[in-house]
Amino acid sequence: MTEGTTSTAAAEAGSDTLTRLEQEGEIAADYLEGLLDIADLDGDIDMDV
Repeated sequence: MTEGTTSTAAAEAGSDTLTRLEQEGEIAADYLEGLLDIADLDGDIDMDV
């Protein structure tokens, strides 16, 4: 493995982690928004990561 290959692999792993965290955040926001709808409470959740 060269230094460039290692850096590329680390960057891809970091990008994958960020993508997964964004997806999990969106799922959590949708879940909470659904709970607020069930409870008939106003609350539109906007996520900015």
